[in-house]
Amino acid sequence: VYRSGRDEVRLTVVRSYDAKALYHHPELAVTESTFVKTELRRFAQRPDVPVYVLSAESEGVALYALQYDNAFVQDPIRFQLRTAGELLFSGRRAMTLFFLTDDGPGAAIESLPSLGLFFEAIDRFSASAGASQ
Repeated sequence: VYRSGRDEVRLTVVRSYDAKALYHHPELAVTESTFVKTELRRFAQRPDVPVYVLSAESEGVALYALQYDNAFVQDPIRFQLRTAGELLFSGRRAMTLFFLTDDGPGAAIESLPSLGLFFEAIDRFSASAGASQ
């Protein structure tokens, strides 16, 4: 949890072998906020990372990205269908969920400092996961 004045940013990284538990409404497990809109976006800082942006009922926003086997997942349903056959011949691999909530006042997502924190967390986690293999 990061705090600055009224603004609170919560960063959560979860890794699991149960991919569906991570991609099927991850906000229900991570936060108590209610979100009314979800959209898939790509940002100039990391166009290779599909980011789901959730807009809260009140002020605030949440971002999440899914990573599996050193690649980012854009469509979880297609991902599940694609990997179903592969899993018959190989062991399961862990999926990683990067989830950030920013309760700050509504601003353009691109200008939020927490967006940089989100991508930095992804980069650091990916670097440490690569170093441990």
